[in-house]
Amino acid sequence: MITAEGGATLCALVVHVIFNHVEPRNKTVWFLLLICLPICLGLGLHSFYASLFVSVFKTLLIFIGSLLSSLIIYRLSPLHPLYGFPGPVLLRISRLASFKILFTGKQHEIYQQLHEKYGPIPHSLHLRTNPGPNHLHISDAQAIPYIMNSPRCLKSERYNAVKRQDSNARGLLGIVDPKEHSRRRRLWDRGLNTSALKGYQPLLTNRINQFVETLRRESSSNESIDLAKWIAFFSLDFMGDLAWGSVFHSMEDGHDVNGLLNLSQMVTKIHETAGTIPWTRLFYEYLPVSKKTIQQLSFAKRTVLERMKHGCGETPDLFMYLLGEHDDTIDEPLSLPALVLETSFALIAGIQLPTHLMEIQAGVEQQFYQIYALFPMSGFPDDTLSRLMAEIDALNDDLNPNALAGLPYLNAVLNETLRLQPVVPNGVQRVLLPGPSGKGVVVDDRLRGNDKAEFRHNEQAFLPFSYGPTACAGKSLALMEMRAVLSTVLSKFELAFADGWNPAEWEHNLKDFYTLRGGPLPIVLTPRKVAN
Repeated sequence: MITAEGGATLCALVVHVIFNHVEPRNKTVWFLLLICLPICLGLGLHSFYASLFVSVFKTLLIFIGSLLSSLIIYRLSPLHPLYGFPGPVLLRISRLASFKILFTGKQHEIYQQLHEKYGPIPHSLHLRTNPGPNHLHISDAQAIPYIMNSPRCLKSERYNAVKRQDSNARGLLGIVDPKEHSRRRRLWDRGLNTSALKGYQPLLTNRINQFVETLRRESSSNESIDLAKWIAFFSLDFMGDLAWGSVFHSMEDGHDVNGLLNLSQMVTKIHETAGTIPWTRLFYEYLPVSKKTIQQLSFAKRTVLERMKHGCGETPDLFMYLLGEHDDTIDEPLSLPALVLETSFALIAGIQLPTHLMEIQAGVEQQFYQIYALFPMSGFPDDTLSRLMAEIDALNDDLNPNALAGLPYLNAVLNETLRLQPVVPNGVQRVLLPGPSGKGVVVDDRLRGNDKAEFRHNEQAFLPFSYGPTACAGKSLALMEMRAVLSTVLSKFELAFADGWNPAEWEHNLKDFYTLRGGPLPIVLTPRKVAN
């Protein structure tokens, strides 16, 4: 005759098998298997205990203890399909352990340290750092095409971990199905191709001129300014022009009136937190932090409706392409919820990448400080700044996008910065579709540059804008904006760090919550005596 303890243990093992093979993503199934089943079992085994309460309570304890024991034993045993891949014990047991790494904001450093400790292993550099039954963290240039350009590797649940249950709309980032992604991507490609970028140049030129005048105004007292803040304001205003039609005036006002910069960073952090353990999306809408996502989307919806009401102005914007105003032949215009998601995503992505310029701006003073953390060219000669300035000055103030795109040293500076400290430093996630075993594997494809001085050239390992069919659609726009801001500031100002500020603080303040973000950057700007 089976005992009460044996019955609870057996049920726990059955539940483990179900979750291991099916991985249900339904709240009702979770409730039935993890709550109702052990309670019903406790009620049925009442005769083994003195009271009904004791029966249910002890059965729950035995059930939970047996389930956890089964999970731990299985994930550490040779029976696990990823047993041969190394990694810390706690991370091999549960994804909960990765929360500690996430909340430090130093994922980009910790995972690199783990790779240095555990890798490489034969044939590839697979490191089982992100935990769970089916998660690998990979740092191998040869694996890129197999992971990022394979029909068997799809986006993981990380990209729609905070999708609200009352909406079926998805933005480009959250679309998993390759065919649906390709259809949506075509809209973005229309709005970000060479012809479209030419149409955005007046918007960029206008904001660049305003940015220069703003810096002159703010630095007129010869005191330091937080250059990081003003670059963020520039990025917000420019992306507002593109996404919603000139709705922001952060540089003019001197602050983010809508608090959108902080809100965008918070939402990105929430996405990364939820994406660390994807099953949390089942309960996300019940958490207090979900209000931040609602707040952001509500703002985006109001702005989208306002933009649709007024239509496109004389200067084209990205919204025109997403809405289909440029082409009456578009068969399936985006729904309002989809438009809200897409323009909101465009704004967040546009803010995150150009603000990375602050790292480059700090780097132009490299020959005075020789701080690797602020400029990745530490292994290069001390004439970095003068060489870059000479290349920019040779254009005689003709800083149009086509001319800047042809400057080899300027582009080398940008590429080297993005190589060593990419905007998404911890890589992207893909799910390997189930094979004969019926089990899929989640992989993080992560490649960051080596911070040592020796020169190792491998273009295959350089992918700051990702790779394959899901690569960043806004790469050309981002580069155009970054070249314009960097070259304009260097042509108009001389830069120096504020007295008493330790440049090492920049590296210390870098935080990785999916995208890399920095802290303040106190810079003293002085108008160049011989400005072109």
